[in-house]
Amino acid sequence: MLSNLLSKIGMAKQNLAISKLSTIDAYNKLNASDLVLIDVREPNEWLMEGSPEGAKRIALQNTQFTDEVLSFVENNKDQAIAVCCRSGMRGDKAARLLLNSGFTDVMNVEGGFMKWRDEGLPIFL
Repeated sequence: MLSNLLSKIGMAKQNLAISKLSTIDAYNKLNASDLVLIDVREPNEWLMEGSPEGAKRIALQNTQFTDEVLSFVENNKDQAIAVCCRSGMRGDKAARLLLNSGFTDVMNVEGGFMKWRDEGLPIFL
């Protein structure tokens, strides 16, 4: 009964551990079209540092964040999604927000953009 109540008010998934995805696995799955990669950093970070190649840019602070993610996955909340921030903290918040909004397959790229860049994976400006 309590889980039903929590689910109705959007808190059922608040304490779930967010699945982590290595940068290499994220890169490979992205290239195989097995997931959508979302860069949740701010526009000034995208301009200064770039983004992982193939990532969609939707800032976590965007008031329409979940709606924009939903449009990228063509209203399929079961689509595999990986979120990427600078180092992992905002990614956890973004993943939790998506899970609480009904998305079912959400992961956080471990180490974020810093690790992506440090491993020499492709980026775009």
